[in-house]
Amino acid sequence: SFDKAEYQDKVFPSSLTTVSFLPNREAGVQKLVSLLQAMHCYQEKETGSKDKDSVTVALGNGHGSQDARALIQDASGKSGVPVDVEMVNEAGASVWSVTEDASREFPNQSAASIASVSIGRRFQNALPELVKIPPRSLGLGMYQHDLNEKVLDEKLHYAAVNAVAEVGVDGNSCSIQILEKVPGLTKKLCERIIEARPLKSRSDLRDRISGLGAKTFENCAAFIRIQNDNKRASSVEPLDATMVHPESYSVARFILKELRWSLDERSSINTG
Repeated sequence: SFDKAEYQDKVFPSSLTTVSFLPNREAGVQKLVSLLQAMHCYQEKETGSKDKDSVTVALGNGHGSQDARALIQDASGKSGVPVDVEMVNEAGASVWSVTEDASREFPNQSAASIASVSIGRRFQNALPELVKIPPRSLGLGMYQHDLNEKVLDEKLHYAAVNAVAEVGVDGNSCSIQILEKVPGLTKKLCERIIEARPLKSRSDLRDRISGLGAKTFENCAAFIRIQNDNKRASSVEPLDATMVHPESYSVARFILKELRWSLDERSSINTG
């Protein structure tokens, strides 16, 4: 078995590290080489494959991005580990990095390191990160400043609520900022949900969260997905990971049975 502690300091650091290439570019390259090699060793131990799978690097598109790309490619060549560089819109990342929310999540970390985390998260899932950014810092164009700031905040809030209603949130990993966009939930309920994690099923929302009654559960449950996933507390009900409302589970199961579809075997579902 693979002991993550072997690479803890490099792949799973207890604190964030900023790699600088000024004034000593070579030192920055060597630090990246060390990190890429550690990542390759980790992947090899996890997968059992000796092939050098590429490492994905999320790179902000702001000032100095081309110099940073060259640094990454240099380190890739010297380490022998291929990289895929993905450009990410970094608008507002530096603004969020100096907020109280950012300091609470990453105490004693530098603003540059926190902004880098925000950029990486945007590549993984942009919505939860973008809802944290003040509208005026989203880089939406010069004319946004001609709008009333309160109205702009309200419109962004409703846009985020609609997006959450469309795609849902992961009840065991989403931030409190995105959870607050779920219809029917108050900030206090969101805090209690996060404190109660991990959730094993949607019914935990009703049974374990103080103050979350039947009506609120009916309003919010379908937007909160509990993934059936071995890496977290698994849901006992596959439909908990879908957009189906709990009160409609029996109908959903009937349809699945009639069509001979299985949620555990997605290949059985004919989407043609």
